[in-house]
Amino acid sequence: VAMVAMGCPELTVLQMEQTEISDQSLRELAENARNLRELNVAFCHFLSESALLECWSKCRLRLLNVNHCRSVSLQTRFWLMAKAGNHRDGAGDASRSELSRAHSAGDDAHLVGGAAPDCDSLEA
Repeated sequence: VAMVAMGCPELTVLQMEQTEISDQSLRELAENARNLRELNVAFCHFLSESALLECWSKCRLRLLNVNHCRSVSLQTRFWLMAKAGNHRDGAGDASRSELSRAHSAGDDAHLVGGAAPDCDSLEA
């Protein structure tokens, strides 16, 4: 993952569903693939919430699929859903302190979505 991120800095979509991606790989991705806008890590059970939130913030993701990721709490899922709308609308970076308020957000933003047809994408 790190080699892909360093070799493809313009990468915008990454499909890592059902892989054993690690926190370290996700953090390297966040450091090197700042144009990443869509990330699918569904069924990836070894990722921590802190690594996901770091990647979310640094990459300014619009879409993040964390379906069936056992380590991601419902509260974090609500927070990500609420922030997806802000990133799509061009709002500023989300602060992690907002996570505690996310549970009652009621935002209609989508956590999961399809890749834009003109995006460069990569599947694992």
